[in-house]
Parts: sequence; C-alpha cells; structure tokens
Amino acid sequence: MFHDKLQLQGELTIDDDDTLNYVDLVTDLGVRTAASCLGSPYNTQEWMPYVSIGSGETAPSTSDITLEDEKHRKKGTVWVASNTYFVEATFGADEPIGDIVVTEVGIHDAYSGGNLGARFVLDDDSYIQKEDTDVIVVKVAISVL
Repeated sequence: MFHDKLQLQGELTIDDDDTLNYVDLVTDLGVRTAASCLGSPYNTQEWMPYVSIGSGETAPSTSDITLEDEKHRKKGTVWVASNTYFVEATFGADEPIGDIVVTEVGIHDAYSGGNLGARFVLDDDSYIQKEDTDVIVVKVAISVL
C-alpha cells in the first residue's frame, strides 16, 4: 500500500512569549488520509485545517484518534511550501473560555470529530498557562520525507 511507504514528520511551534519547537509524530490516520489526498487528483479538500489545544499528558502514539483532553478547536490558515504542509491558528482571548494549561496540540480534518492527523504533547517544563486574555499562535508543519 502507498501509505505504508509514505513518511511524514510533524513539527509544532507555539508562540506565546517564548517560542517552543517540537518534532513529534503523525498518527496512522494522518498518514492514511494524507496518502488518499496525494493519490486523488480530484481532492479539493484541505488535509487537516483544524488545530486543537488540550490538557492531556499521555505520551502520543500513532494509534491516537483524539486528544486526551481537548479544550478548544478552530480552523487555521493553511499553506504548502515545497514538501511541507502548514496550518496555523491563533487562539485569542476567551478561546477557550476560562484559564487552561495547554499540554497537547492536535490537527484534524473536521471542526468536530473527524480524523486526528498529528498529536503533540509538551514537556512538563514547556506547559503553557493560557489565561482568558492571553493570545497564543500555534503552527504545525507536516513534511513529506
């Protein structure tokens, strides 16, 4: 199968006041859905345009199908440069409502439910305290190797 040979690498950048960079994994569903997009000349849908933030702490796995504790999801801006797919979302004031500790990030193909393309879990010392008034910019880059 084509998706068995497709290699994708995910990279996460979060900009609040400090910039954090993480390289983590793309899920099995992410690889399969990317392969189907690449294999169809008629596909006009963006691959994984939704970015989610959450508070889960369990290590990511290629078999993940959701974030552990998703708090908010929104559609991001998508672009492609060379062999890399980017999606970036700005989580502003009241997104989500209330203070949270951001410990995980995911990308999805739907606003609700859908497929989880990649999941990133932050290190303990990199958790982001997001208060109601804070703004954070989350950018995910998925590269075809």
